[in-house]
Amino acid sequence: MRNLLGALVTDQRPFKTKKRQTKVAEQLGCAACPLDKIQGLNKVINIDRIRGKRVMLWAQSPGARENEEGLELVGASGQLLWKELLPYGIERKHVDLQNVIRCRPLGIDGIEHTPTKKELRCCSVYNTEALLKNDGKACVHVILGKVAADQLLPKVKRTGSIFWHEQWNAYVVLVDHPSFILRSGGTKAGWIYYKLRDQFRAVRTILDHPGRWGYVKAQNYGAVSDMRQMAELKQTIYKEAKTGRRVGVDFEDGIVDGKHVVLSVAFSWGVLDNDGVFKGGARSVVLNHPQAKHVPGVLPKLLSEIKAILSDGAVRKVLQHGSSDCTDSLELLGCQIEGYDYDVQYATYLKHPHLRSYSLNSIANNFFPEFGDYKTMATPYHGNFALMPLDLLVTYNCADADLTKRAELKTSTGMNMPLLQVYIRVAFTLARMEKVGPIVDAENLARAEKLIPDEIKKIDHKLRVIAGRADFDPGKNQQVAWLLFDKLKLPKPIDKRGVETRSTAKGVLETLTLTQKSAAPKLMTMKRKLEKIRTTYISGYKRALQTPRRMILSYWWLTGAVTGRLRSSGRDEEGVDKGGMNLQNLHGNSFIKNILVSDPNWRIAYDGNSKQTDK
Repeated sequence: MRNLLGALVTDQRPFKTKKRQTKVAEQLGCAACPLDKIQGLNKVINIDRIRGKRVMLWAQSPGARENEEGLELVGASGQLLWKELLPYGIERKHVDLQNVIRCRPLGIDGIEHTPTKKELRCCSVYNTEALLKNDGKACVHVILGKVAADQLLPKVKRTGSIFWHEQWNAYVVLVDHPSFILRSGGTKAGWIYYKLRDQFRAVRTILDHPGRWGYVKAQNYGAVSDMRQMAELKQTIYKEAKTGRRVGVDFEDGIVDGKHVVLSVAFSWGVLDNDGVFKGGARSVVLNHPQAKHVPGVLPKLLSEIKAILSDGAVRKVLQHGSSDCTDSLELLGCQIEGYDYDVQYATYLKHPHLRSYSLNSIANNFFPEFGDYKTMATPYHGNFALMPLDLLVTYNCADADLTKRAELKTSTGMNMPLLQVYIRVAFTLARMEKVGPIVDAENLARAEKLIPDEIKKIDHKLRVIAGRADFDPGKNQQVAWLLFDKLKLPKPIDKRGVETRSTAKGVLETLTLTQKSAAPKLMTMKRKLEKIRTTYISGYKRALQTPRRMILSYWWLTGAVTGRLRSSGRDEEGVDKGGMNLQNLHGNSFIKNILVSDPNWRIAYDGNSKQTDK
């Protein structure tokens, strides 16, 4: 048999392909577990200790001290855990305690290792037994560490570190394992230690307010739907204004009878007492919600009062991502928000630039976990809050405003106010940028859509020639590794542990391109770049062609990076894909550059200029 070069090849064994394996029932429990054969291990099962407590606490596995005493969390990690839980009135006697691995995970060499999949599967039968023994009495499950979380909740969508688990009819609180906190410095670990304490405070809150959204529903919230209630709210707002304190403001909008309208506007207030406990409340002024039953003539009066408060600069206001709320206020209510001088999205970013998100949901997860997963109230209604029951909308609207006010108090100490004002003002410019973008040139897009696959085919052919075999697939990393490290004998990359690997990652290919004479690494890099253009850019531009204006739109974020640079994304602040594209780094390929234009009629102008020049 001859290869693409025409040379005779005698060793032409086909590449291995993965075959679907039939799953068979396997024996579980101690008898099937590899740890059962390790000498000196004690089984720390203790299901007989479960008493149906209101808290179930799950750890990973016994350590040396736990193995000796036959009891969970008695070593250094346990000591830190119980010390930090004690201020919230939670002791060992108050919880049903289990490990997801009941033996210390030791190998035959006596070295402790991360539990294997086999060990976890064998111990899973005891997890089921423990849950049955608790009999659903737990209103909160505290899970320490990723291994335990993945074992107990393998297919559960986690909306944050605290979420409601329907199967258990309880909240789940995911906490970093205390051993990780200790390795990071213990009580001096900074951010991760403070987050641990906040999460334990949330556990206490759930115990005090059990049930779905129990804490939020127990707050000083309410609806305003008549003029007497409006007068009381105004009195509270202007009392706050006289003291110089800000009021939180939050809008909820939706589609009613085909029209985009404001459904409700919430105002919040509050202070921290001498013990650092928040004292305050919130009210939601109900406007155009379909379930609102206003007395005739009341709705216009409520709207008038709302607009007067919003446009009164004497009432200082705090918002979250206020440029959006100010736009909605102007477009839907016909009034400009005055007195808006604090934005918790940007204030939180300036205080904590390492976070990945600054949405209210993220702020709640990181700083106010007692609010739990209240944002999931809106999940079933797919962005149209008009479909939410009115009582639920009022609670949701008040919680948004309340959280905004609490976040202001959390971040205001030592805040660089002039810098915060810069961020607030720049946000309005970015909001206008989100409404327009470069236009897709259909002719150049069609040309690129044809030429790029041709370029990819040419590169694939060259790589098959280098490989010397027609069945070589440059799209499969395993086969690329064979080409680079087995066929061409290029040096293998070294990982952080100093161990050779067969990685074909971007950095590896770039290093090989610079240090080796072979053309294969450079060709693979070119292929992947073209594949990225074909699958990401071309497909995204084709979507834009289906829109009336044929524009590439993007969300712009001032909170994009620790360095302060802008970030562009096709997703909104809640991570919902809105069909936009990342424009912060336009691709350098000439095909891509020629697809984006500023005016769809550029060819007319270009041809005209050319003719004028010729004359």
